[in-house]
Amino acid sequence: MKGLMILLVAMFTFSAMLGAQGNAPPKSNGLKLGVVDIERCLKEYKKGDEQKKQMRDEIENRLRSISEDKRKMEAMKDQKDLFTQGSAEWLDMMKKIKLQEANIELDQQTLQFSYSQKFAQLILKLYEDVKREIKAVAESKGLNLVLTTVSSEIKATSETDVTNNIMVRQVIFSDPGLDITAEVVSRLNK
Repeated sequence: MKGLMILLVAMFTFSAMLGAQGNAPPKSNGLKLGVVDIERCLKEYKKGDEQKKQMRDEIENRLRSISEDKRKMEAMKDQKDLFTQGSAEWLDMMKKIKLQEANIELDQQTLQFSYSQKFAQLILKLYEDVKREIKAVAESKGLNLVLTTVSSEIKATSETDVTNNIMVRQVIFSDPGLDITAEVVSRLNK
């Protein structure tokens, strides 16, 4: 919503300037715009790829540990058949199996929750890096406003997906000369 408000203010200001100048482009003392594709910045940010790979490796290690726990539980299930059903040994083994099942389920839920949070924190950190570099490029070019653009095509399978993809695009068209994405990516990867 905040992004939409900024866009509306920028469009109002820009259209007022055009109207005042007879549809001539704004002069240097006017509003200087830039656009950036944040999705592309995040995709091409090498540090982000490295950190995402490290996180995936951690998840795979935890999943291997959970798989090993499942293998041990299956071995206990086979072992319980050696005891007479209802005996103290059989009941003790059933208790261990049920506890192991509960622990495995809890470990899986914990893994899913904790890495979902960690991934969100990582994306936020990378986004802060992107914003910092956008600001640096904007300041070096004397830009007053940088808007988000999306260069990727809409890939959706339903009417709702298409509509949602269209509605979140803040910029429909911009002169390619306004795009500072390549400069931002270059600064990120220094």
